[in-house]
Amino acid sequence: STQGYSSAASDVYKRQRQVGLVVFSAGADSVYYLSPSWKLKEIERALRQFAPPFVRLEVLNPVYEELKVVCKAVLREEVADEGKVVRNLITLAWNYLAPWKRRGTMPDLQQTYSYKELHARMANHEDLLTVAELTVGGHTPGTVDFDSSDYIIKGTYPYSVLIPKIEIILLSPLSLIHI
Repeated sequence: STQGYSSAASDVYKRQRQVGLVVFSAGADSVYYLSPSWKLKEIERALRQFAPPFVRLEVLNPVYEELKVVCKAVLREEVADEGKVVRNLITLAWNYLAPWKRRGTMPDLQQTYSYKELHARMANHEDLLTVAELTVGGHTPGTVDFDSSDYIIKGTYPYSVLIPKIEIILLSPLSLIHI
């Protein structure tokens, strides 16, 4: 029916009229790029004069989402400095999931990450025998190999920025017997 088509076309038209602007404000003492609400309103007010009246303009901060990562890994027997291995694994995960922090730049929005890629980076650490379990955001896929499907890691919103919270649990080679 023609009426259903015009309704669907109208829905698409309504969605196209919304413009979201994510503002990253760097403060000297701030770890994250956030703007006070008064600043967001001022930016919106200034831009509104240039936007057509049918466009809904929304100026907002990025949403920083904590991403819990738990890695249970089995160390090689000859490893002497467990603390160093833990620090290295945390750095590996941070560099993959939040590269902007290492670079000292603003985060990119709408980023997606591969569970399999993160798993491979962790598992290939020279001091590990194996990664027994890797849980990301409550998701533990199980066996990771070439044929297994990947789990895509991403934020809830298009303007989300993931902040990894990483826990490394080191296991002895004897614990493989119980896994």
